[in-house]
Amino acid sequence: MKTIFNFTDREDKISKSGINPEILIRVTEQDTNTVYTPEINIKKKFPPESKIYIQPYSIEGYVGDPVDFGTIQEPEIKSEVNSDVSPDQIKFRLKIIENTENSIKKVLGTCYDIKPWQPANASLLDVGESKIDSIFQIEVVENEKPRIIFKTGLGFKTDISRSNWLKGIFFTAALREILLKYIIEEDQFSECKIKKKFVDHFESLTGEDFPKNYEPGTEGTSKWINSAIAEFSTNHVKKGISLISIMPDSEIELKDKALFTRSAREW
Repeated sequence: MKTIFNFTDREDKISKSGINPEILIRVTEQDTNTVYTPEINIKKKFPPESKIYIQPYSIEGYVGDPVDFGTIQEPEIKSEVNSDVSPDQIKFRLKIIENTENSIKKVLGTCYDIKPWQPANASLLDVGESKIDSIFQIEVVENEKPRIIFKTGLGFKTDISRSNWLKGIFFTAALREILLKYIIEEDQFSECKIKKKFVDHFESLTGEDFPKNYEPGTEGTSKWINSAIAEFSTNHVKKGISLISIMPDSEIELKDKALFTRSAREW
């Protein structure tokens, strides 16, 4: 899209979440490529012939070319294949551009920081892969679900999708770091909707108030976090099933533990 655009008087309130969002983008992985399929239903009043462009990018610095997805009156239904960014890192920007012969076209509307659509679920964490230096790292961003990011090529993302007990080990380690970050960086996450869900969940589990200030030592924040993780591990996620109960015990041979499975629903 080589045309220079003027950003005057644009509409920046195009919805990307909630019930019936105006832009929803489904993302899948096929043959190591990222495939994205937008669903576009713009309700704001734009000229019907206005053009819709969607641009993929990533937080790691990749910026793709804007892709033409038709007009407001007739959005184009199609899937695009991208080999430059993984499904775990891809995000999108949407722009609505006036459809004229002028060399300088006005941007009529925008929507930024569009994340791939995900079905509603009870999971506290997402899992992804990226080209990081460590085996895994925890990513906590305001108003985004925390994520465990594994180093690309190790296969851990696939492994934990097959093993609930292996997932449980990584999840408990990640939750400890996330809870501590929410407590220590209280000011940064004071308006975070995702933190509010964590607070409600762990106050319900522990029966205690979520710490508002970091207090080091066994009688302070550390004690509360230990209690929260213990309750998370022993709480029944399904009748008669807890995280502890699906772990392989000492009776399972080491060579058999990798394939050991006891069922439990997603956390």
